[in-house]
Amino acid sequence: MQTAAQARNSSNISLTGLTFIDTLISGATIQGQFYVSVNNEIITEDVITELRNNGYSVVKRNTSNPSFDPYIISW
Repeated sequence: MQTAAQARNSSNISLTGLTFIDTLISGATIQGQFYVSVNNEIITEDVITELRNNGYSVVKRNTSNPSFDPYIISW
């Protein structure tokens, strides 16, 4: 079993390396979709910049629930 520190490190690598978002995008493309919705707690300005530098459109969609304003990543 992995330690909590190892799990935390793996999660941080997934988020900072955009592995998590890449997995979402890959799953969406397999289904023939052209966008994914991602919780605003995961998206940072650095992530947005990286995505835009790679040709993605990133838009924050405002909802009536201020604690959950998802970002729409499209291609």
